[in-house]
Formats: sequence, C-alpha cells, structure tokens
Amino acid sequence: MIEKSFQELIDSQPKTASPEFLLVGGGSSVGKSAIVSLLKHVGTIRPQALVLGPELIKEYYPEFESRPGERHGHREKDPENIARYHRVLLDAIDYALTSGVSVVLDDHGEDLPFIRRVADRVGHSPVKTETAMIGVYLPPENYIARLKKVGVSDPSSKPFSFAMHAAKGYAKNFDRLVPLFDTTILYEIKGDKPIVTAEYITEAGKVKENGKDQKRFDEFQAIRQWGEQELEGTPDDDGVPGAAMEPARQGRDGNAASRNHLGNRIQTTPYSSIDWKAFRAKLKAEKASREPKR
Repeated sequence: MIEKSFQELIDSQPKTASPEFLLVGGGSSVGKSAIVSLLKHVGTIRPQALVLGPELIKEYYPEFESRPGERHGHREKDPENIARYHRVLLDAIDYALTSGVSVVLDDHGEDLPFIRRVADRVGHSPVKTETAMIGVYLPPENYIARLKKVGVSDPSSKPFSFAMHAAKGYAKNFDRLVPLFDTTILYEIKGDKPIVTAEYITEAGKVKENGKDQKRFDEFQAIRQWGEQELEGTPDDDGVPGAAMEPARQGRDGNAASRNHLGNRIQTTPYSSIDWKAFRAKLKAEKASREPKR
C-alpha cells in the first residue's frame, strides 16, 4: 500500500503511453545521482521521470530517516527495515508504470534477488515498458579518495563498510544483472566525465556485447576482490541462472534499433559537447535549493 502523499506525488507526474524504466546501479557516492541529473540535463532521460531512491523515499516514509547526528546513514538497509523498504519501492514501481510514469531506480544493486524481483515486476507490467541499466563505478584509488571527500574515511566505521559492501556487491552481481535489461551501459567516472567501459543489448534472453574496453572492465571486476570475506552472507545467487530468470517481457521481440529508444538515447549521449561548467553550476544550484532554509 502506497502512502497517500507519495501516491499523490506519482499522480502529479506527466504520463506517457510508453513509460521507461532505468536502473542506475553502483556503489555509494560513486556519482549515480550526478549521472541521472546529467542524463536529464541533456534529454537522455525523460525530464518527468520519477527518480526513486533513498532520499525521495525518506521524505514520505520517516521510518527510514537517518538518526539525529548520523551522517551517511542508510537505515533503509538495516535488517529490520530492508523488507519494508523493498516493498515500498516495488509498490511504487508498479503504480508508476501502470499509471504511465517513467521510473529511474537509484540502487546499489548489491541485492541480486531484489533486482530480479524488480525486473520481473517491470516485465509483467500491463503497460509495455522499455528497460535499461546504467552501471557507475570508480577505480579503487579514486573511490577511496571520493569517500574521504564526503567524510567517510574510517575503515572501521559502518558507513565505510556499507560503501565497500555496496561497490563490491554491484561488481559481483553485474554479469547476472545484464540479462535482466534491454540495454546496459557501464561507466567509469573519470574527473567530471563518464567514460563508457562496456555496452550490452539483450533480446529474447540473449546478451550481445556491443563494445567493451577490456582494461577498464577488468579494473571494474577487480572491485569484487576487495576483502571478499566481507561479502559473506550476501544473497548473490538463488540457484537459478540469470537467463532462466528472464521475466516474460513484451519488449524483447522485434527490431532493437527501432524499438529501443531509451537504449539508443543512452548510447548516443553527446558527452563531448556538454557544457560541463554550466552543468556543474546547475547541480550546485539544485543542491542549494534542496538544503533547508535557515
């Protein structure tokens, strides 16, 4: 059951006869939100798409809010909260897509069974929905520097452990996640710019590699080896290969070039022509507008 004011938010979004679903996955603080903002800025993602993630959910479900004085808290991922948080997201995705609202899910992607449930729900939506996944990562040394920059520097702290677990979990699950989406693109964040590491197209349950920088991809896969014992207990496989878990998807048939509009827009995003100075100023203004007035 969706909280009333949250349902009203979804109802207020512009509708379309062909909504789209995009998962943006990757570790904590790797730049997922910035990627979403960038792709909206250049029109790759529909500007009216509903971005579902911890920050928005916390606005409508106070039980997931961080405790007073807690920085980088992710109470929605605490054992006592995770099932409820996932139900909220699944219900919101169902309701939004059925209503004709495109959805962007901001998620670390380390919980493979949950993402499979999401893909299954989207695939069985009564409204034909095109899907894509964008993966975002930073090389090891850059990631540690990024965490320190946002105030997560103590390796023994819960936020640091959470961030490492999320980054490694996504790298570990990546190959199993790709078959669940029509289009997948993996980006390394280098400075301001996202650099394409790999691209995939999935049709009729078969994955086609559409280009890969092997050196960068090997660096991405190396992330999963950061203290592998920390991933013990992570539900990484439910005993069913990814292809066998393919949801019954209406959009998988037909010519990819003509039907995969979201995938085509992502693949042809003109990064080289983006005014990065203007974009950074826009992000700064948006962040300032969200901060409470004093």
